[in-house]
Amino acid sequence: MIIGVIVGRLMSHRAKLPLPLLLSATVCLLVCLLGYSVGADRQVASALPRLGLKSIVLGAAGTIGAVLATFVLIKSMRR
Repeated sequence: MIIGVIVGRLMSHRAKLPLPLLLSATVCLLVCLLGYSVGADRQVASALPRLGLKSIVLGAAGTIGAVLATFVLIKSMRR
């Protein structure tokens, strides 16, 4: 993250990237890859019923939190 801040400061005078679009695409890609990795791992997929509601709620909360954090970041960048 620190490297990203430094690069952003050094390149701020150059052409702007469509950062909100890139952030949204990155978050969507990460969420899809996480779902794929859970679905592809037979041990994890078969253990889901035993893991219980708590693990599903934690996973959903993490996903929702990541999406909300992205929206907040996008809104703050537009100001």
